[in-house]
Amino acid sequence: MINWIKKYNIFYWFISLLTAVSLWAYVTVVLDPLAEITVDGIELEFLNSDRYLDARSLAVVDGWTQTVSITYEGRRLDLYKINRDDLKAVIDFSRELPYAGVRAYSYEITGLPLTSSVQAKRHVPTGITLEVDAVDERDIDIKLQNENTVAAEGYKMEPHLFEPEKIRVKGPVSILNSIEAAVVYYEGYELERTVSHRSSFSFVDSEGEVIDPVRASLLEYDNEVLLTISVSYTKTVPLELSFNPGGGISRDNIDYIFHYNEKETGNMKEIGSILISGEAETLKNIERIDLGVVDLTSLTGDETRIYPIVLDEGVTNETGISEIEAEIKIHGAVTRTLSVGQRNISLKATPPAGHKIEIVTREMDITIRGEEKAVAKVAPEDIQVTLDLSSETLVPGTRTDPAEISIRKLPNGIVSKEYTVTISVVPL
Repeated sequence: MINWIKKYNIFYWFISLLTAVSLWAYVTVVLDPLAEITVDGIELEFLNSDRYLDARSLAVVDGWTQTVSITYEGRRLDLYKINRDDLKAVIDFSRELPYAGVRAYSYEITGLPLTSSVQAKRHVPTGITLEVDAVDERDIDIKLQNENTVAAEGYKMEPHLFEPEKIRVKGPVSILNSIEAAVVYYEGYELERTVSHRSSFSFVDSEGEVIDPVRASLLEYDNEVLLTISVSYTKTVPLELSFNPGGGISRDNIDYIFHYNEKETGNMKEIGSILISGEAETLKNIERIDLGVVDLTSLTGDETRIYPIVLDEGVTNETGISEIEAEIKIHGAVTRTLSVGQRNISLKATPPAGHKIEIVTREMDITIRGEEKAVAKVAPEDIQVTLDLSSETLVPGTRTDPAEISIRKLPNGIVSKEYTVTISVVPL
C-alpha cells in the first residue's frame, strides 16, 4: 500500500490541493481585494406622488419606464450580496417639486445591503428626464368597426347602440388630445337576431392608429361598453284597398293605382308595395297592407283619395312614405240621371193635432249607375223616394230631411248623394 502511494504520489497531490484551497481562502477572505460589479435594469420608483402629483392634477407621461445602471466597487463578498430586485431608483417629489413640462430629476438608490465597503462609482444616467403633464377628463366618442358584420338574407341591421354613449376618460392632457375615438371591434356573420355584447375597445388617433398601449395605460376609464346591434326581419308586402259593393258596381268595376310624392324631386311616382321590418314572428302573418275600405255607393265617379300608411306596433315602414294617393277609376258601368216628381215621394209621418203636412219638394234628380242595359230599362216611375218621420214628433214649421231612394228594377243602382225632401207642417 505504501509502495502504491509512493508510486503515484497521492500524498503529495493531496497536500498540494489542500495548500491551494487554503491560499485561495486566505486571499478571498482575509485579504479580499476590491472588485467592481455593474447592476443594470434598476427600475424607477416615485415617492410622495400622491401628494405632489395626484393632488395637483399632474401625471408623469414619459420617462417613467427608464431603468438605471450603477457600477459598484467593494469587496467581493459584499458585492455578491447585492440583489438587483431589491434595488430601486427613487425620485422623491417632496424634494424636487414636479411641474408640467420636461426636466431632469435626481434619484437615490435604495435596497443596497448595509455594508461600508460598497460604494457607487458610476450612475447611468446621472439624472432621470421625465415629462409631466396636467390631468383632465374628457368624453370620448365610441365607434364600431365591423366591416364583415352582415345580416342574413331577408334581415337588416338597425343602427347600433352603445351603453354608455360616450366613454369618460381621465388622464394626461397630451394623451387625451391625441385620442380621436374609442373603437369597438366586432364581427358577426349572417345575423338573424339582435346581438348585445359587452366589448372592450382601443383608443385611436385621427389617422386611425391605435394609441401606444404604454401611454394608454396612464388613462383611467371603464374598459367595457355594451354594444347592441339590432337585427330586424324584412318583408315586401303589397298595398291594397278593399271595396264594399254598391251604387250599381262591385270590385270588378274598379281599377286603382297608388302614387306617392318623391321628396327628392317632388314628382308623383307609382308604388304598389312597401318594405316593412320587425320581428319575424310579428311579420309572418302580414301578407298585405290594407289602406282602407271604399264604399262604392259613395263613389260618384273617378276619384283620387289620400290614405295614410298605418302599421301595427312593432312593424316599421322602411320606405319612409307616410301616405299615398289612390287613383280610383270605374269601368264597365254607365251613369244616368232621372227626374222624379212629388208622385214618387212617399211620406211616413203623423202631423200634430190641427195641422197637416205639405211636401214642398217638387222635383228631384236621381243618379243611377250599373250595366248599360240594366240602367236603360229604368224609368222614373221605378224610382221611389221615401221620407220616414214616423218616429218623430212634428211641430209646425218647415224642415228638410234625408230621404231613402229605391229602384224597383235596379236595387243597388243608387249612387250615393245626399237626397233630401223638404216638408211644411201647417194649420188645417
